[in-house]
Amino acid sequence: MQDRERLNRGRLLFEIEGVPRRRFMKKLRSYAALYEDAVEIELDGVRDLYTRHDVSDIFVKEPLVEGIDSRTVVVEFAEEGEQNWYELEESTFPEIASKIEMALEREWAFIADRRNYPDAVRWLTACCAVVSISGEENPFIFGGTYREPENAAAQREVLYDSWGFNNRQELLAMLPLLLDGRAVKQYREAGMRQAAIKREGGERCLWAWDLQRCILLGARLCVRLAVVGGGRRLGFAGRTTVAGDLRQLGRVHALLPARLLFLVGRSP
Repeated sequence: MQDRERLNRGRLLFEIEGVPRRRFMKKLRSYAALYEDAVEIELDGVRDLYTRHDVSDIFVKEPLVEGIDSRTVVVEFAEEGEQNWYELEESTFPEIASKIEMALEREWAFIADRRNYPDAVRWLTACCAVVSISGEENPFIFGGTYREPENAAAQREVLYDSWGFNNRQELLAMLPLLLDGRAVKQYREAGMRQAAIKREGGERCLWAWDLQRCILLGARLCVRLAVVGGGRRLGFAGRTTVAGDLRQLGRVHALLPARLLFLVGRSP
């Protein structure tokens, strides 16, 4: 935080002294402030300041539980190459949702421009949401554990053993293989008899499994693009990388719908 104190925050738009949180016998400050060029948040004794170039998105989340009226402001930001976020509830920060909505229409209106993602990104992200909800998957858990630094090495090993890749280049190379039915080809190349394939639900089920993984991986690549490119000034190499990733996602978007329709026995 000390390294960021001299940042040019711009004009203060609003600040809210929130309801303090109790930890053991202490009351810890809850504070939020929005400037023209920065966001400042203090929770549980930790204070952070992020510029508009760090912040990838700000939005208001409506309550999901019936009978609860408190809305939540979500501030997403990139930090050390990872996407993180704060959730600021109105029960702790009174009127923060309406104040944020006003700022998003004025001084922070540029946030809306960042949501103008290509069709491929919007489509894959929406498909991933449907797949995750229908499969009751927790996006914060991988390999049975949460995505934490201490679990990273074991998770990367599981990733390589189960999915066959361990970096961005290998992920990109995997997408067209999944589109073409990687699991079906593996069964055939392994000399599996038709009866064995049938036990797995048939070739269409195996291919559907691959297409589901293709959707999940494509959506994760979309998240990475948001982390790398969201509101940050990229050099030539960064812009080239993002453009290449978008081209690959565009190919997936162009081919995947027809394959899904084929699997359910319908013409595109």
